[in-house]
Amino acid sequence: MTSRIVFLFALSLLTCVSARQNFDCQLFELDVQFADPASIAHHPKWHCLPDPARGEFYALEDEDMPSDLLEEVKAGGKWLHISGPFVNPGGRVPPGAAISIAARQKNGLTQGGRRRGPIGTSRVLVVRARFSDAAPTDSLDAISDSVFGNGNDPVNVASQYNACSKGQLTLVKGSGNENVANGMLDILVPQTITTLDSYQAEAAAATEANRVLALGTVDTSLAAFDHVMFCLPPGTNNGGWIAYGYYNWYRTVYNDRWCTYVSAQMHEFGHNLELRHSGEGVVWKADGTEDNAYRDQTGMMGYSYSGDDTPLMCFNPIKSYLLGWFADCVTDVTDPSVKTKRNLVGTADYQPNSCAQDDAVVLRVETGVSFDDGSRIEQRDLYVGYNKRDNTADGTNSGTKEYANMVTIVDGSKYQTSDLKAALSVGGQYTTGDILIKFCELANGKAVVGVGSVGQDPCVFCAADADCDNGDFCDGAETCSAAGTCVPAASGPCTEQCDEAADSCVECLANSDCSEPTPLCSGNVCVACLANSDCDNGDFCDGAETCNAGSCVAASAPCAEQCDETTDTCVACLTDADCDNNNVCDGVETCSAGACQAGTALVCDDGIFCNGLETCNAVGGCQSASAPCQAATEQCNEATDTCVCSGVQDSSFPGCCCDPDQSKFSGKGSMVKCFVDGAQQSKGYTCSAGASEAPGNGKSPFLVGASAGDADQVSANRTEEGGGSSSASMLTLALCLGLGGL
Repeated sequence: MTSRIVFLFALSLLTCVSARQNFDCQLFELDVQFADPASIAHHPKWHCLPDPARGEFYALEDEDMPSDLLEEVKAGGKWLHISGPFVNPGGRVPPGAAISIAARQKNGLTQGGRRRGPIGTSRVLVVRARFSDAAPTDSLDAISDSVFGNGNDPVNVASQYNACSKGQLTLVKGSGNENVANGMLDILVPQTITTLDSYQAEAAAATEANRVLALGTVDTSLAAFDHVMFCLPPGTNNGGWIAYGYYNWYRTVYNDRWCTYVSAQMHEFGHNLELRHSGEGVVWKADGTEDNAYRDQTGMMGYSYSGDDTPLMCFNPIKSYLLGWFADCVTDVTDPSVKTKRNLVGTADYQPNSCAQDDAVVLRVETGVSFDDGSRIEQRDLYVGYNKRDNTADGTNSGTKEYANMVTIVDGSKYQTSDLKAALSVGGQYTTGDILIKFCELANGKAVVGVGSVGQDPCVFCAADADCDNGDFCDGAETCSAAGTCVPAASGPCTEQCDEAADSCVECLANSDCSEPTPLCSGNVCVACLANSDCDNGDFCDGAETCNAGSCVAASAPCAEQCDETTDTCVACLTDADCDNNNVCDGVETCSAGACQAGTALVCDDGIFCNGLETCNAVGGCQSASAPCQAATEQCNEATDTCVCSGVQDSSFPGCCCDPDQSKFSGKGSMVKCFVDGAQQSKGYTCSAGASEAPGNGKSPFLVGASAGDADQVSANRTEEGGGSSSASMLTLALCLGLGGL
């Protein structure tokens, strides 16, 4: 008990909230319905709640928020960060405040109250809020009966949503908390209603409802329920309003008896299900307001009516499409130029999972047109339905207020007010742009509707293939089906490009149809070139390419020697290697500015006489020479650069140098090798002893010529010991000459 008292005390303190500055809050859009909506321009509002489980809120208008945020927050539930001047709870955020998406972004579908979709079972809690100076007119039982139908009220929000959805949406009483009975929570708010506007009264009621729920053990806050209805007493200081609901959030709020009127209940619950208003002849103004935003009286998202059980109707075609109850029986016309014909079924006649092939509850026709309503830009399409008034037991659409049993055409999008454009009787048609929609006939309780292009009769289909020919060659041959509908060709007649003007298949119509190596289109054929310039590869050194019959022809190289691509010129060389004449003897040639420069010749002579005269070989370079002097007979004198005889040299025979190994003789007729200028003479010489001078007598032998004809080469004899000539010399000479052949 102590802990509960402490908790309640803490909770009570939360009701006293001071002004805020620099805070996060969760944003929800609401739409207020007035008793005379024609007198007040429609304008949605925004409430931002720092703690969605409590009542405290801060008001915003579209113009308060940066334009780039409006598109992002359109689904509701976004967390914002507001900074700037202080703002009091329930007050409007000052225009100078900075507004941005909060860093702690949270999912608005689960935070601060969940929202069920339009299919499934939803738990509903109704809060009957009494204030210190006033209470709602209807009792707890009466309100519960009008919402849930406890036996005394056959038409209520639960029964009508069940009927319109064909049992796909079920609303049940919220229960579990000890303070909730029959789906109702009765509270007393300790404030006077006359001092509060409807939004402040809602906030106060929410705070008190959370306090009371917290006394229980389960479902201890409003956020535990899928839908919460606040039934407020009359007397708020902003008179004229009848009800409002939050988009994509769980709360709806009603002014006194409007809490029991089925059309108001259906309308505001529709906002929880993210439905926008249904207008007719809507006028969007520059200030963001809308005229005629409730004038579509074919469904529940237009005007609301002060009748407990009436009128019995559901929703217009776009709302029926968005709710998803007829998903198996809708047709999307993505190309209105192709004739489409469908049998439209009234919502009261629809049965789930039994839609015939050519039937549809809603026909959606894409327009490709976007519209800016001042808050957001949306693509608006056409939604076509049959507003059949039924007289069945459940009377689902028996009370439609206008255009009963007519084909209605509504222009709209998910996040904008829809606009009823036309209501057609049989034979009637509606056109917008190039789109034509016609009510062809009424057959078997269904409205037969055709969609096509202006200038066509979308109700007339085909008896033969020729009836389907649209005159276009390139989309292939249309055929007529057994059902009498035109069927487009599965594919065009061409595998490449189609020339509609010539009714022929071609390789190309434009350059974009071609690719390398034939990137150009000429005469419907892809070619490599149309002019020489198309072939130029930008390289000078491979010559000037030319175009010949659509093909590029390579050129001959422009240079006989070397080609310089950087200067587009012919040169003798580009590198030193281009100048090499393969002869090392004349040095290393180099390339300079495109011209070859001679190298420095090799110097092979080492200046030394005695090792011979070096030579140069073109491949091998400097080569060693043979010694200039004969090793057998001569010695080299480097000082005089001469060869000196190393054997016996006879002064009588200049240039003759005898082999030093044969300077002594052992007998007459011994041969002596004689060399002249290093070369052995071809004729040998013989040495003979004088007749009276036998060998070994100490006398040198005579050196005589090899033949008598060489007598002039022999002028004296040589002695081993340097002896001179004698009178006998001539005799010896004669003897030698006489022995010429020896």
